[in-house]
Amino acid sequence: MGGGLSGELSLQAPLPVAQISDSSNSRSCSRIAQRLCSVLAMCASSAFAQQELPESIVLPPPIVDVASQFASEASVPAPSAPIRRITLRTEVGAVKLTEALIYERRANGLWDVFKQSPTSAVTTSDRMLTARGLVALVEARRMVFAPARAAGALSLLVQGDATVHNQEAVTQQMAGNLSEMLEPKEGVPFAVQTAMDIHGITTGSGRKPSTLQLKRQTDMNCTVGASKSAAALYAGLKGTYLPVSCQLLVNGESKSREYAYLEASHLYLMLTQTDPKVANFNTASEILSVEYLR
Repeated sequence: MGGGLSGELSLQAPLPVAQISDSSNSRSCSRIAQRLCSVLAMCASSAFAQQELPESIVLPPPIVDVASQFASEASVPAPSAPIRRITLRTEVGAVKLTEALIYERRANGLWDVFKQSPTSAVTTSDRMLTARGLVALVEARRMVFAPARAAGALSLLVQGDATVHNQEAVTQQMAGNLSEMLEPKEGVPFAVQTAMDIHGITTGSGRKPSTLQLKRQTDMNCTVGASKSAAALYAGLKGTYLPVSCQLLVNGESKSREYAYLEASHLYLMLTQTDPKVANFNTASEILSVEYLR
């Protein structure tokens, strides 16, 4: 893996090509890194296909190396039942919001995760490139606020026509028990720490563009339970799953998540999320469909 490289991911439609370069060299990126370039590319059949894409996202050198390790199947057995796509419906707490959640596996073992949350006031689309569906390497968010719909704090963002907020987050640092996370085992806990830089811009007619810059520090500590039949989650699933319970601190705020790690497919599915500070937005997911590669 090339130390000292910085990965610039070109995301221009229709089929972007990534380049990795450093101060002394410019070279075409490796096959693995090339796959990172389409982190935000939506499949033609999804509702996300019409979303605007940022022109590029830069991955720092350490994350290029880590992503390549995640993408490689050399260190662990290949999935015996690789999933191409799995779709879930998520109910969000007392607000009764229904989200569409899609996991789509890349040929190199990384996973795209797409989520869309429509309401009468705002439609939020999230797109992530992840390791095993659990740890995000890159995130992008697009929020479209309907004019004159929002109330309270959101009313500050709504002036004239629809207001749009675009946000990107890129992991800058990652540490922890990455091997145990990539190949979890019953009774073996693991911890992962990540630091992300977040940049956003809000635009709309009748208002000046405003920018957002944040840092997100996430500390995740997970325990792994006993193997169970995956068919108990959804009849179409193959093999077994490990229940994984994770406690998170996100910039000091605690959250709890329950995952199902599909052992035959190398994927963590988030089943529930609990936030003690925002109980109305606790989530529970239901699998709707699954498509296997073979």
